[in-house]
Amino acid sequence: MNILFYSANAVAVKIFMWLSRLLDKDRMVIFGVHASILTLMLLIALFINATVRGPVALPDNFFKSQFSLSVVINLSFFYVIYAYLNLAREKVKGLSFVAGLLALLITAIACTVYRDLAVVKQSQSVDIQLVRYFIVINTVSKFYYVLCAIVTTALVTLLIQKRHYNQLRLATAQAELAIIKAQTNPHFLFNVLNTLYASAYKFGDYTTANGIGQMSSLMRYTLHSNQQENVTLAQEVEYIEQFISLQQLRFGNKINVDFQCDEIDLNRQLSPMLLMPLIENAFKYGITSGKMSYISIVLATGSDEFSCIVTNLDSSELVKESAHFCESGTGIDNLRQRLELRYPHQYTLQNGRESGNYIARLMIKCC
Repeated sequence: MNILFYSANAVAVKIFMWLSRLLDKDRMVIFGVHASILTLMLLIALFINATVRGPVALPDNFFKSQFSLSVVINLSFFYVIYAYLNLAREKVKGLSFVAGLLALLITAIACTVYRDLAVVKQSQSVDIQLVRYFIVINTVSKFYYVLCAIVTTALVTLLIQKRHYNQLRLATAQAELAIIKAQTNPHFLFNVLNTLYASAYKFGDYTTANGIGQMSSLMRYTLHSNQQENVTLAQEVEYIEQFISLQQLRFGNKINVDFQCDEIDLNRQLSPMLLMPLIENAFKYGITSGKMSYISIVLATGSDEFSCIVTNLDSSELVKESAHFCESGTGIDNLRQRLELRYPHQYTLQNGRESGNYIARLMIKCC
């Protein structure tokens, strides 16, 4: 009995968690819009079926006998158009997009006219007047479903964008609050670092002095860049170079870092600190004591995209066994959330193990 109770409880918890995730997704918005549009289309179809009689030449109860099959065919056509609008709008532009839509429309009209005529031919002969009638009625019907698909796509896009905008406003407000808290007295921290820098330099410890100076620069950039919506790649590259220098100061000859950014557009705009979670993870999981480590960071820009590929030796299991390791596990999750809010449907982020290496790839379109 206890086993049955715990099993039922576990299933209930999983269902609840699944529903919670579903409610947090854009799929709930899509489901609501589709349910509303489908209900409206079904009601209109029922009204037309009850009122339209057609020409006298049609067999008795033609529309009623074909109603169920017509609904299935028209809804299938609706979703074909809806899928085309969502998949082709980002890849097919201009006249090609219109031509594809017209091709689907003409094909659907021709197929349904042929089906209707085939049904009528089973009981009587077909004249030119009946052919014209079916062409007109199916053309009007298909244009109606195309219009419904366009309205559905527009509503879904609008509601999802509004939801993302509200999430972005909330995240921005939370970030501003965090910045205000972090800026309660930042000058005190910088003064302490400056004092330590001067002290180390005075007593000839130039390595420590340089490390403190680099750390101060990193913290100052982190503090001020987070107040801006975008920064240039030149600023991000300078920050990454200072971060690498600080890590090389820490690990010395145990690490070989290959940072490639010579051919990028340094004036390109980017949301600040997007790359650092990937780079920090490489230094966190890719370096082990007593072993030469290698990290590669490659930045590239195209006509309408930016990419970052970070590669390091997969030493994650050895690092996790270290007594000094402390795992937070929030860096990549936070990065995905920022990307989803800042660049929705315009990015790809992939990370995983490949041939003994751990590779993280980030690509942002329209950057």
